[in-house]
Amino acid sequence: MYKYGNVDIRALQELLGHESIATTQIYTHVDNEQIRTAVEKNPLANL
Repeated sequence: MYKYGNVDIRALQELLGHESIATTQIYTHVDNEQIRTAVEKNPLANL
């Protein structure tokens, strides 16, 4: 859901019933393409 469905990690945390976002992060894996896309979308990256 996180990787292919573009579900926000906070929404996923709520759905899974995790109290800590750190617990949710254990189950999510960010690949290099997702990082590259996030950097490109950052409005502060071009300053």
